[in-house]
Amino acid sequence: MTLIPSISIAVIPIHAPCLRLIARGLRSGNAVTMQPYPIAANPAAGLDRTMKTGEQTSVVQAIRAMLPQGVGLAVCDIDVPQPPLWPEEEAAVRRAVPSRIREFTAGRAAARLAMTDMGLMPGAVTTTAARAPAWPPGVSGSITHTARIAAAVVSRQADWPAIGLDLERAEPMSDDMAELIRHPLDHVDPVLSEPLAATLLFSAKEAAFKAQFPLTGLWIDYSQVPLTITADGFTLSVQGVPLSGHWRRAGELFATTVLIGREHADALRLGEGIWSV
Repeated sequence: MTLIPSISIAVIPIHAPCLRLIARGLRSGNAVTMQPYPIAANPAAGLDRTMKTGEQTSVVQAIRAMLPQGVGLAVCDIDVPQPPLWPEEEAAVRRAVPSRIREFTAGRAAARLAMTDMGLMPGAVTTTAARAPAWPPGVSGSITHTARIAAAVVSRQADWPAIGLDLERAEPMSDDMAELIRHPLDHVDPVLSEPLAATLLFSAKEAAFKAQFPLTGLWIDYSQVPLTITADGFTLSVQGVPLSGHWRRAGELFATTVLIGREHADALRLGEGIWSV
């Protein structure tokens, strides 16, 4: 019999409502696979004061469906007070406006919940000189925000050296903005209506950027990054290294993920700083 983790969602008390995934042992005769887990929601009373439970749960379900084993996930409501930042984290938002402090705090709360659910010791997630999250030693992850939601995914660096996560509102992008992020060779599956294609392209490129940046230090012009989007995934190449990601629609949001394994991470670290088809 193989021990396979099952997944359920729990919500911490109302002062910091966040949906998180908790791995529990389940004996099964099946082999361990990389398939998504079934999810059941157990929301705390009062969560719907600011965000409907179903809305938050749908985001968790959409992201979870894209993640393999060994990746923790938590989603927090930005509009509800969260646990205070750790002292090491406060410097990054010392002069920030209140809205930025709220989203930053919710993102760090989600990151620590995701670490805990992975069985990792929660630690400070500080900020690099490039304003990217600086994860504790041995941890990789990604944080994203929308107007109301902060989400974080976390893994052991030995399993997944780099991860990218992005959430964007599924709304049409202005033509001027779309021109800034489109490449002539971008391709979007016809399953997606054209008014939303540019928004999904942006989200996919954002997730890819977040994943590759800790490995390469590359800043990119999204209009120079050709990307192909299929019915539920996307592909691109960085420094000749093929990368792939997934996307899902979660109500009014697009969710995109890119996970980089050890072999591709090593190849990216040795690359020459080129994005290509």
